[in-house]
Amino acid sequence: MTYSIKDINKAAAAHDLELVKGAGYFYWCHPTETDIPSVYVSAFCHLDRAAWESELADAVEHIRLLTVRA
Repeated sequence: MTYSIKDINKAAAAHDLELVKGAGYFYWCHPTETDIPSVYVSAFCHLDRAAWESELADAVEHIRLLTVRA
């Protein structure tokens, strides 16, 4: 079974996140936070499911730290 950006975005939605494809990279969109590290791969298939889930976990933790500091 393939893993797609749609699949990661289903999981990301629980954290108000969306993964968006940019020009040669992917970035996270969040309603209130903009300083979330991007993922620098040119195609979604360059990372496997475990790597994308790790990137999502990192983004969620980054948002948590930003909101704790606010």
